Amino acid sequence: MSDDSNSINVSPEFKQLSEECELLKEELAALFAEWEELTQVVIPNIEADYVVKIGTLQHELLQIQIDIQRTKREIDLIQAAIN
Repeated sequence: MSDDSNSINVSPEFKQLSEECELLKEELAALFAEWEELTQVVIPNIEADYVVKIGTLQHELLQIQIDIQRTKREIDLIQAAIN
């Protein structure tokens, strides 16, 4: 008996599918790492940057709108007093 008779023959199709499976595992791991980087680092940084840059402008806008409403109310009260 030779060693060849005791060995298992693996079909080329199985080898190809096994290699493809390994490549897909590696790709999945890379995609998961990228997703984690995006959700844990990039998105929070973008949100923080937004709050710093746009949040202050939104606050200023709201303050101006309040001032406008206050001035309109004062005008209405003055007109009511005149009439």
